[in-house]
Amino acid sequence: MDGMEHQPTLLANALQKQCSRVARWMVVSFLLAIAASILAAATKSIAFLAVALFAWFFAWNRWKLRRFLVAFLPPPAENAHLWCEKATKALQNPPAWYRYSEYIALVTFFAIAAAETIVVASTSGTWMRLLYVACWAVSLAVVLARVRNVRRKAPENRLAR
Repeated sequence: MDGMEHQPTLLANALQKQCSRVARWMVVSFLLAIAASILAAATKSIAFLAVALFAWFFAWNRWKLRRFLVAFLPPPAENAHLWCEKATKALQNPPAWYRYSEYIALVTFFAIAAAETIVVASTSGTWMRLLYVACWAVSLAVVLARVRNVRRKAPENRLAR
């Protein structure tokens, strides 16, 4: 048997694992959203309200992503290659809500990182600033190494056509 016959099975297994992972994060983010909402209501804090809103956004995102993935499971017994092609195209071109939520998460991450950097740079001593620069350098090196490894392995990770 060649790789084409195993493709639907491999994709179905990968989708099932991803669906389980997303479901776990959905539950965790839902519990975080409830806890942050209770804390925001109890303290009447704008900061906790912002955390609660972001947690609810993340819970919604994981719920929608799980629904998106479950739509492809289980794979059909016949026309498995057609299902595989359709699922692959859908996963390569995600819906607009997913792309927008990824952009919102990215902008939020950079805003928090920038705010944290400003606070550390403006309130800390020299050694703390050097430690902070070292942490950013290590983080950047890890990200660059992962990007390089993904790009190097990209041709072998693609599904056969």
